[in-house]
Amino acid sequence: LDRLASADLVIEAVPEHLDLKREIFGKLDSIVSQLEHGMQSAWQVAKRGDEIDDTVRHLDPTMLRSKLGTLEQRAAADPKARRSLSCE
Repeated sequence: LDRLASADLVIEAVPEHLDLKREIFGKLDSIVSQLEHGMQSAWQVAKRGDEIDDTVRHLDPTMLRSKLGTLEQRAAADPKARRSLSCE
């Protein structure tokens, strides 16, 4: 039954023995649950990747370099500013 995990379609053709059907459907249900959990996890990772891509796309490197340069100048000019910057 483990090979069924990669199947797109499963057709049940179990003889009409109730205990056997219960066993087979129990195993199939477990496989489907694992697949659903895997799909949900993959979807969460994909959504997170999209969020990261959106954030990176909106970054302005020129503005960030300018802010960094300003902060570095303040830190170099004022030892107190240097201490407050290290705490942020």
